[in-house]
Amino acid sequence: VFTLSMLVAFPLYYAWVWLWVGPVLAMPKWFYAAVAVSAFAEMMFVLVPASSGWKQKVHEVAASFVGSVMVAIPLMFLIWSPQISPIVQQAIYAYIVACFVLVVLLVVPKYRKHTLVYEIIFCVAFLSVMSVAGHLS
Repeated sequence: VFTLSMLVAFPLYYAWVWLWVGPVLAMPKWFYAAVAVSAFAEMMFVLVPASSGWKQKVHEVAASFVGSVMVAIPLMFLIWSPQISPIVQQAIYAYIVACFVLVVLLVVPKYRKHTLVYEIIFCVAFLSVMSVAGHLS
């Protein structure tokens, strides 16, 4: 069910980022390259299960890349977008702080048992900040 929902939802999401958010925020061309590579990596970690051996490595590398891009894209907005509104700036700052807190929680061994919860929080926070950037800029 997860794979099917991701195969439907994320191409639509990336199309929205490509066709709406990027142009609204006047992002440079390399932004679109990052989005394209991220979309490919996201499909890789959705389609390749984190089972064992090479599949686990492919899943982990793809997921790590996508996670990095999920932090980089909002930072790109702050640095390169002339149209970004103060509310979007505040949302991005809050998101970056949340990312830092999640990384700290993942480093502390006794909190690692909640990794799935942290990943969900991270993804929802990213989608939220992207929505705010796309709609309030």
